[in-house]
Amino acid sequence: MADAKRVAITGAASGLGRSLALHFAREGWKVALADVHRERGEAFQEELKIQGHEAFFTLCDVRKMEDVEAWRDAIVTRWGGLDVLVNNAGVAAHGTIDKAPLEDWE
Repeated sequence: MADAKRVAITGAASGLGRSLALHFAREGWKVALADVHRERGEAFQEELKIQGHEAFFTLCDVRKMEDVEAWRDAIVTRWGGLDVLVNNAGVAAHGTIDKAPLEDWE
């Protein structure tokens, strides 16, 4: 897997992020997982490794620049860079996009 592509996914411990990470891993990609839920993220990392996939988890709150920078630095240190970033983290809110308050976006 020396030529494997590298993907980083926020919100990777559950839902769509987890499904995307599993898809990329099964396609032979290296997967950098980020989420605010440590236990779920670490458990998913171990699940992927047991299945023979290269993955690592970082506790990361995308609202905190220092967390995002630390995650980026870990990716660069391990893999020298990245091919794809999937910025999936977030919480679903109700209402239409033009009516959602700025606080929801933040």
